[in-house]
Amino acid sequence: MARSDNKQVAEVVGAGRVTAESYALEGKKRPPLARRVRPKERLRITREGWLFIIISIAIGLAAIRSGNNLLFLILGMMLGLLIVSGILSELSLRGLAFSRLPPGSIHAVKPFLMGISVTNTKRYFPSFSIEVEDIQADRVLDKRCYFLKIPAGRTQTTAYRHAFARRGRYGFSGFKVSTKFPFALLRKSRVVELETDVLVLPAIRQVALPPLPAPSTGGDRYRRLRGRGGDIYGLHDFRPGDDPREIHWKVSAHRGRLVIREREAESSRELLVRLDHRLLPEEGGSLLAAAESVELAINTTASLAAHLIRQGYRVGLLTQDGTLPTDEGPSHLTRILRFLALLDYADADATHPMALEARLVLHVSHKGQVSLLSPTGHREAAA
Repeated sequence: MARSDNKQVAEVVGAGRVTAESYALEGKKRPPLARRVRPKERLRITREGWLFIIISIAIGLAAIRSGNNLLFLILGMMLGLLIVSGILSELSLRGLAFSRLPPGSIHAVKPFLMGISVTNTKRYFPSFSIEVEDIQADRVLDKRCYFLKIPAGRTQTTAYRHAFARRGRYGFSGFKVSTKFPFALLRKSRVVELETDVLVLPAIRQVALPPLPAPSTGGDRYRRLRGRGGDIYGLHDFRPGDDPREIHWKVSAHRGRLVIREREAESSRELLVRLDHRLLPEEGGSLLAAAESVELAINTTASLAAHLIRQGYRVGLLTQDGTLPTDEGPSHLTRILRFLALLDYADADATHPMALEARLVLHVSHKGQVSLLSPTGHREAAA
C-alpha cells in the first residue's frame, strides 16, 4: 500500500474519530462553564496602533529637536493612551467564563448553529468589544462571535454557523478570546481551555428505494401473527405486564373488567438494512476514492433508515462490525445514526453475520448502491 494512500485515508477518517464501542452519547450533560486556567496571552499591535506609534515617534523627534514643551506634552499624552489601552483591554478580558452550547443533533454537510455563552463574573466592571473564536483540533475556526458589551454579573449568548464535511466525533479544545478595546491600538488575546466533544451524524438525503412488496395477510411469508402495530387480532383480559395503552375501554366498561386488545404483527413492515462498509479500492484506483464510496454508502444507509422509520417500518441494521435489532420510532433512529456515525471501515475479507429468517433485506453496497434481497439473500430488485 502506498504511503500517499495511507495519508489520504487518514485525511478521510479525520481527527478525533473513535470506534463504535462507545457510540452512545445519550445522557451526557452540556459542559459547565470553562474552568479558570492560566491563559496563554498575546499582545499584537493593530494597523491603527502602528500608525499611532509612528506619529508618536515623529512628534517625539520634533520635540527633542525643537525643545518645544507643547510637543513633549502631546507626546506624553499619546504614550499615556497606549498605557491606558493596555490596562483597559486587560480589565475587559478578566473575569470572563465561557460555555459552549452545541445543538441536540448535528449532521454532516448540514450547517448548524453552535452557541457560545459568556458570563462576566466581575462585580462592578463591564467588558467591552469581546471577540470569541472556537478552537477545533488545535485549529482556530474562521468563525467569530462578537459581544459589544457584557455587563457585570450578566451572561450573554450568541452563535456562529458551521458545518462538518464528514461524520464522526470531533473535539473542541477551547476558545481564543480577544479585544481591541478601547482605542483599537492593541489587540490583546488569550486562549481559554474548554474541551467539548460533538458527534456528527451521517448526512441525510433523498434516496431512491427499490419497489417494496405490499403488506399481505396470507401466505407463508407474511403470516397472521399476534404482535404489535397491526390490525386487531383479538381480545383478552388484562394481565400484569400488558401495555395499558392497549386497553379497550368500551368493551371493558361493558364487561366490567379490563380488556386488552391483541394486535396482528406486521412482519411485512419489518426491514433489515445490510451495509457493506469494506474498503475495496478498484484496480488502479486510490484508497481515497474507495473511502469516499464507503462514506456514500454509510450516508445512504442512514437516509434509508430515516425514511423507512418515518414511514412506520421496523428497521434493523446489519454491518460487518455488528448489528442493531429491528425497532421503530425516533429513539431507534437516533441509535442507528449514532452507530453509523462512529462506524469504522471494515477489512476487505470481513463478512456479515447471519440475518434472521423471513425478513426483507435492503442491501447497501460499498459503492452506495441499494438492492432488495429475498430472505435467502438473492437479489430481487435494485435502485
